[in-house]
Amino acid sequence: MSGLDLYQYYFDVEYSKQNLEGGNMDKTKIDSKMREQLEKPFPSEAIQQHPTKSFLSTIKAFYVVERLNDVFGIGRWNLTHKIVERTDDYILVSGRIILLDYACVVPVQYGGHTIIGTNTEIADGYKSAVTDLMSKSASYLHIGIDVFKGKVKSGKPPSSGNTPKGKKEQPTTSLSPSSTTSGVISEPQRKRLYAKYKESEMGEDDYRVFMKKFGYEHSKDIKKIDYDGMIFEVETFTKPTLDDKLTESDKSLGDENTELPL
Repeated sequence: MSGLDLYQYYFDVEYSKQNLEGGNMDKTKIDSKMREQLEKPFPSEAIQQHPTKSFLSTIKAFYVVERLNDVFGIGRWNLTHKIVERTDDYILVSGRIILLDYACVVPVQYGGHTIIGTNTEIADGYKSAVTDLMSKSASYLHIGIDVFKGKVKSGKPPSSGNTPKGKKEQPTTSLSPSSTTSGVISEPQRKRLYAKYKESEMGEDDYRVFMKKFGYEHSKDIKKIDYDGMIFEVETFTKPTLDDKLTESDKSLGDENTELPL
C-alpha cells in the first residue's frame, strides 16, 4: 500500500469511527446560526462562468475553502478522496468533506476533469477534479446553495426566488449547442450518472422512465448537451407520494387507454 493509500485509509477509518459508528453523538451539531454562515451569498467576483459549459456558473475554489475555514476552523476539516478511474483524457474522483468537530455526515460525491488540452498539464487536471469534488461536497453543507440552484449567474446577484412552491428550479441550458456539448458522454461520465442514480431514491422502473423522458434507451447514447440536466434531475429526484399518484390518475380519468397507477 502506497503512502497516499495509507493516508486515505487513515481518514476513511477515522471518519467511520467518528461519524458512521455513533462516534459523532458527543459532537456539536450544526445550528441555525452556522447554517446562515454557510448559506451566506458569495460576492460577485467569486462566481465565474464554467470554462467549458457556458450555460453554467461555478464558484472559485478558494472562496469555498475560505468559507469552510471561517465556519469550521482552519485545519478542522478534510477532503478525503480517491481516484475512481482515469482514461487517456479524463480523471474521475470520489470522496467527501469530513468535519472533525461537528456531528455531520456528508455523502460521497464525485468530481472530474479533462487532463489533456491546450496549456493543460496532468497535474492541473487532477487538481481541478478534486476541486470539482470539493465544491459538490460543500454544496451538501449549503455552501454556494444559490449557485447550485441556478439563482446566481456569473457576476449577477441571486434571483428573487419566485419559483412556485413544490417546484424545482431547472438549470439553464444553451439553445445552441457548442462544440463542448456535441457528441456523446464519456465512460467516466456514464459511471458518474450511474453512481448518482444508485445514491438517489430512484428505483429501476423510475430510472427507465427517467431515461425515456430524455429519449434514451442506453446510457452510451446520452448526448453531452443533456448530461448536466440529467445529473440535476437524478440528484433532485424524490419518490412520488400516494397523493401525487392519485392526483395524476384523477387527471387521466375518462381516458380508456390510460392505465391507473397501482
